[in-house]
Amino acid sequence: MGGESRVADSCFYQFIGGLEDRCSTGNRNHLRVDVVGIAICGVVAGADGPDTIAVWAKSKKSWLEQFLKLPHGLPSKDCLRRVLAALNPLEFQNCFQAWLEKLTSISPLKFLGVDGKTQ
Repeated sequence: MGGESRVADSCFYQFIGGLEDRCSTGNRNHLRVDVVGIAICGVVAGADGPDTIAVWAKSKKSWLEQFLKLPHGLPSKDCLRRVLAALNPLEFQNCFQAWLEKLTSISPLKFLGVDGKTQ
């Protein structure tokens, strides 16, 4: 990973990792920040819920492993559903927006390419 990727990664963990964790602590195998990261990427790629996010994640497992910790592998669709249902939408919006603002402040670019295109 290049220097910019590490900065983006640490920013993601800093901002998204700050979300209040309202999930049960029993039987917790996945990092919330990894689950949220997978959900964000899956939705950007066109997934429309936990089932399709899980299918997308399985198809991109090797790519996800480059950026996320995934200590127990990929989360199941049920894990995705539980974590996403427990998120406070306004708190998530604020964290996500702060993360995007940080990314744009460290890059001279004023757009975020999410479809693989550069312009």
